[in-house]
Amino acid sequence: MGITAKEGTQRSMFNHSTSTKETDMTAPVNHQQQQEPAQKASCKACVLFELGAVTATPAAIEVLASGEVDFVTLIRRHVRGDFGNVCPDDAEANREAIENGSRILSSYPVGNQDVWVITEADRSVTTVQLSSDY
Repeated sequence: MGITAKEGTQRSMFNHSTSTKETDMTAPVNHQQQQEPAQKASCKACVLFELGAVTATPAAIEVLASGEVDFVTLIRRHVRGDFGNVCPDDAEANREAIENGSRILSSYPVGNQDVWVITEADRSVTTVQLSSDY
């Protein structure tokens, strides 16, 4: 799976623009990382929803790099249903969103920042951004 964040402007469902920069995200990742026990089957069985185009803000890329956190690992956690540090109500809303086609939000702490991964309701785009980018 080749995933690339592209330069330019990506409009999000929040009606603001987010600049992104070119990042290659095709590096291999251990498929056993951060999986829930029931999801140790093949990688295809772990994908719960489509991501669409994957983009990231420069600030999120910088925080991930400084925290030595692999961008692809967060995307894989997100698409497998590991939503990170969201409250139980938001986790339940995400599970329902997988079924009914609503927006899906994950939040992962990196250093003293929260990195959000948001997949739009129409599954056209997934954006990695800082909570402060919102």
